[in-house]
Amino acid sequence: MSSFNLSDITTIEPSNFWTTEKPYRLDDPTQRLLVAIFTCTISFVGIPGNILVIFAVCISRNLQTSTNAFVVNLAFSDLITFLVLPFNTAALLEEEWPLPDSVCKLVSALTHISAGASIVNLALIAFNRYYLITRPRSKYDQLYGPRNMVLMITFSWLYVIAVIIVPPACDFGRRVLTTVSCLHNRFATPNCVL
Repeated sequence: MSSFNLSDITTIEPSNFWTTEKPYRLDDPTQRLLVAIFTCTISFVGIPGNILVIFAVCISRNLQTSTNAFVVNLAFSDLITFLVLPFNTAALLEEEWPLPDSVCKLVSALTHISAGASIVNLALIAFNRYYLITRPRSKYDQLYGPRNMVLMITFSWLYVIAVIIVPPACDFGRRVLTTVSCLHNRFATPNCVL
């Protein structure tokens, strides 16, 4: 088995990047079972945990702040991640993708969209905190009013959806079924004319 050096990155051609070699394959059933137990535990803790966060902010007026609107949005995106995690766990246990290709595409899209939305939400929370610390409260209240909050949260999803959905819709890349999950190869040649 050859080792991978960071200096090799410049020599990798995009068309050769995805190979049939699976260096992270879990061949041992015990390893697969342990990883499956771990991912199921994360999912079973994450689903009610994120639902509780959403519920707490929705019922408590004291928690309904602009920052917590981003936290609820983050909890929602994480909830989606935890809801699709069992599908990838099933693929891990079965050693192949056990469901139809349409489910593969849906799980892949939801996984990527929710992960992207989580990242954008974390950036929005960081900027929110930065702005509150470095600007007068009146400027903060003006920027983080209800209308702007709706726009920011909407942007956090639309941006990610555009980045995740548009390339495959334009036949940029291809889906790759692996033993662990359904992936999207962004290095394949695009066929989209916009």
